[in-house]
Amino acid sequence: MTPGTVLITIGRLPKALDFARAFHARGWTVVVAEPFRRHLTGASNSVAISRVTPPPSDGKAAYLEALLEIVVRDGVDLVLPLSEETMHVAHLRDRLPKGVRLYAPPVDQLLALHDKEAFATLAAHHGLTVPRTAPLGSEAADIL
Repeated sequence: MTPGTVLITIGRLPKALDFARAFHARGWTVVVAEPFRRHLTGASNSVAISRVTPPPSDGKAAYLEALLEIVVRDGVDLVLPLSEETMHVAHLRDRLPKGVRLYAPPVDQLLALHDKEAFATLAAHHGLTVPRTAPLGSEAADIL
């Protein structure tokens, strides 16, 4: 993959710093989007730009608009959501400018992977052994 500009959508977690350092070491320009002005990854010399966004918990639409502005303003080639932000950022797939890649599955797949019952059903459908499971509060859960 040819180096370009990567947008990491969280900066306060140690794994974000690991990703920033790894991309920077391979020649990428690293941009971090984070609701907090000061965060762990923003202090790294591996990060070229740190942008403040509204927190996704205050409204997904404003958060996604802020990310789109960063993508355009900073010439982002790859959007790399980390942690819980992935659940929001996955909704950018059809809104990103042409040529910008998003490292996240489509929303429907992502939701199925995060829903424990749906995940168990999907895994069983693919022949994997899964533990018995049932939605909390259901009659089936009372039996387990």
